[in-house]
Amino acid sequence: MSPELLKQAAIIAALVSGGVAILTLIVSQIVAVVTHFARLRQERTIAQERLKAETQLAVYRLEEEQRLRLAAKRAAIAEEVLTCIYELEHAIRRVRSPLVLAHEMQPEDGVQDDIAQHYAYAVIKRMRQAEPAITALDTKRFAFQALVAREADTHFRELTRVWNRIFNSAETLVRYRNRHTAELQDVIEACNRDISSYSNDGDPGFEDDGKDRVGVQLRKVVAALEEICRTAITDATKAQAFSAIEAPEPKPKRRWWWPFVAAPRRGPPAISPPPVAQQRK
Repeated sequence: MSPELLKQAAIIAALVSGGVAILTLIVSQIVAVVTHFARLRQERTIAQERLKAETQLAVYRLEEEQRLRLAAKRAAIAEEVLTCIYELEHAIRRVRSPLVLAHEMQPEDGVQDDIAQHYAYAVIKRMRQAEPAITALDTKRFAFQALVAREADTHFRELTRVWNRIFNSAETLVRYRNRHTAELQDVIEACNRDISSYSNDGDPGFEDDGKDRVGVQLRKVVAALEEICRTAITDATKAQAFSAIEAPEPKPKRRWWWPFVAAPRRGPPAISPPPVAQQRK
């Protein structure tokens, strides 16, 4: 082979190798640029997801703290109101006890002797002594309605009607103490049933004859308020239990550029509230 051909072949080989090197350099630069921009997009996506997750977490924690505080307030006022209801129920049963002791019929300044010694006036004196029980309930009823149940106002007014009915019946008996006419016989009997408890009221010593309207009314309203209060207390306990549940960590989403870049650090998982968040009222 002539030297000229060898020279031409060497030149061609050098050109081809230079072209391949240049092409390799260009491809590597393109891959580096694409990888760089892919990494930038990936980091920007991770930063946005992290910001979104942290925002969701902060909002959820704030809502959860507010919900737990509200549940604790509801449970606290429910316990106080339920205690006042039991105290008032006990006071009313004591007021309506048919047993009148001697010291309850002693003379009183400014009161006629026949009134002071009347059994119905003993009921009035008992109600004056038990008045703090209904006053304590009245001071909490509006906070209870605001935090727990607005519809409970009906039951509170029913308790007030029970209290007033007993007092009015006792006053009626005192007013008509010396009038035993046939026209007033039914009124006197009805008033006697209102101020005296001869139903079972939880005491097996009494027999329920079905005529104790005040006792039946009292038991119904106490049961209704007790259910509302215990529901609020139970809900608060459930809220505290569910607040301790942690959301499962989701699996990361795969991106198309991951084979070309280093595995990124995952941001905080997306916040998935516990089941109690869907049960919040």
